[in-house]
Amino acid sequence: MCLMIKGMDVPKDYKQRIATLDRQTDDGILRLFVSDFDSEAMKYSCRVYPIVEVPTPHGRLIDADRLEDRIKNMVGKYDTAIPLNVVYRLIADAHPIIEAEE
Repeated sequence: MCLMIKGMDVPKDYKQRIATLDRQTDDGILRLFVSDFDSEAMKYSCRVYPIVEVPTPHGRLIDADRLEDRIKNMVGKYDTAIPLNVVYRLIADAHPIIEAEE
């Protein structure tokens, strides 16, 4: 099983950070509570992020919207339909958002 934290960027700072997982709500959604302590401002802040399970096994997960944009941009380069081998190549070259997991 793979877990995705929705809306959270990879931290770029080194503040004191406390993270806890909690599922104590009525909706049953697993959430990550992240508390930061800013020593300069002497204050705490807390952010909450939902956790989503990504079922495994799965292939590489790509940005389908970006792929769709690339295909639309190629439409003008061909007189008729885009050749199937070109579409396959675009899919094969698509950058994965999440790598495949067995």
